[in-house]
Amino acid sequence: MADWLTYLRPEIMALSAALLVILADLVQGGGSRRWLGWLSAVLAVVVLIALDSMWGALRTPVELWGGVIQLDRLGLIFKLVFLAGVAVVAVGSVDFAVERFRYVGEYYGLLFFAAAGMMLMASAGDLLTLYLGLELASLSLYVLAAFAKNDPRSGEAGLKYVVLGATASAIYLYGTSLIYGAVGGTRFALIAHHLSGWGGTEIGLMVGGIFVLVAF
Repeated sequence: MADWLTYLRPEIMALSAALLVILADLVQGGGSRRWLGWLSAVLAVVVLIALDSMWGALRTPVELWGGVIQLDRLGLIFKLVFLAGVAVVAVGSVDFAVERFRYVGEYYGLLFFAAAGMMLMASAGDLLTLYLGLELASLSLYVLAAFAKNDPRSGEAGLKYVVLGATASAIYLYGTSLIYGAVGGTRFALIAHHLSGWGGTEIGLMVGGIFVLVAF
């Protein structure tokens, strides 16, 4: 197995868990779907175990594809928190999801997609990688916010979140383009190296950083 497949195994497993829950819901057809919540919790624990097995392999930070992805133990801790959150939410919404939602499998699948995006953010070593993870998490959360179709407040929340998220995405990308123009790249290491000798005279870098912070 290639190194990148080994180190990105938790993210791949989280995405696979999302597809598995959705397919399990489709295969079942009718009947109670309470078991999908327990299945999601079990899958989250399985991914957690895979994360735990990587602790020893990350004694020193690992870079993939020239630093676009950076793996270390701090990022691993964040991933553990995200997946533990999925497990807790899955167990806590076993009855709630069945009572309130028509598409229960998709609900749990979106939880895993959001977690996968957050996990990618925790390993990001580049502004664009961070953006990809942020968008994967955000798009999933847009849908989850509006998932209760019979509740007007849910639709309102989803619409407001989409508008706010789209505006933030545009601001983030514009800020990233300014940073790229000032630094010549978007990797965090390159930006940090540039800032270490920065005299405060480059307006593009300063404005780009402000835009990125405003977007967050």
